[in-house]
Amino acid sequence: MVARARMLGLGVSLGVGLAATSLGCQREEAGDDEAVTIGADELSGDDFPDPDTESTDESETESSSEEGKLDMPQGEGSSSGEIPGECGDIIAVIRDFKVEHPDFQAYSADVATPGLVEEDLGPDELPVYSGLQADPPQITSAETFAQWYVDVPQVNQRFEIELPLVEEGDIRVFDDQTFYPIDGMGWGDEGLTDAMGVPHNYLFTTEIHTLFTYEEGQSFTFVGDDDLWMFVDGKLAIDLGGLHPAQAGTANLDEMGLSPGSVYSMDIFHAERRSTDSTFRIETTIGCFMPIE
Repeated sequence: MVARARMLGLGVSLGVGLAATSLGCQREEAGDDEAVTIGADELSGDDFPDPDTESTDESETESSSEEGKLDMPQGEGSSSGEIPGECGDIIAVIRDFKVEHPDFQAYSADVATPGLVEEDLGPDELPVYSGLQADPPQITSAETFAQWYVDVPQVNQRFEIELPLVEEGDIRVFDDQTFYPIDGMGWGDEGLTDAMGVPHNYLFTTEIHTLFTYEEGQSFTFVGDDDLWMFVDGKLAIDLGGLHPAQAGTANLDEMGLSPGSVYSMDIFHAERRSTDSTFRIETTIGCFMPIE
């Protein structure tokens, strides 16, 4: 993530320079998001200053550079060294698993099983299996769990999707009560169907890494099945691990000791591990998520 942040920082610096010296800058609206494009408007000779009569001092150059930083959050900086970017949709990595994987289509339960992962993310910024021996069992071993959120040839297949949030009153929502983002892709449905007998590709994980600027009063709610772990600044904030019907968990960010105006990481890990339902709903008062490339 640090390497991605450095690349993002380089992109911001280059973008600032272009904004200060390009022929024109226009805004284009795409839904709720704004993009900056460099125009090609024709300029006359009068548009250019005479180098013998006009000069730009260092302070004016610095001011121009600051004005070029369009749509950038004005926080105090990231708690984890990340460089904030522009607002955008949540980007999710989906990994499709085969039915023979020992953690998929193998277990069941009626409610979530807290404690399956450690309170802190690991050094690879992924959840760490705690070794909890739940009753009924939920995970086969640390080795099988370690395959959930990494690319493993012949074990899973990787896809990327967008999760667009829409405004509903004072909150922003993504809601899919038939969450089958890779139907007809990957390993296929492998004979699995919903309650109506319709085939779907059920067995997959969802991984999200994003940034946000904390402001007082923010919250994040997930409603769905199966496993869902949400981390803020590397700390576990929602724990809905294990197989279960649709269940809700909420993180009130005011209770996490965050500093208003600062940028923090949010890392979300989900798994759909058994037929016959798949639901995924996000409700949040966070107004801007900054995807990590």
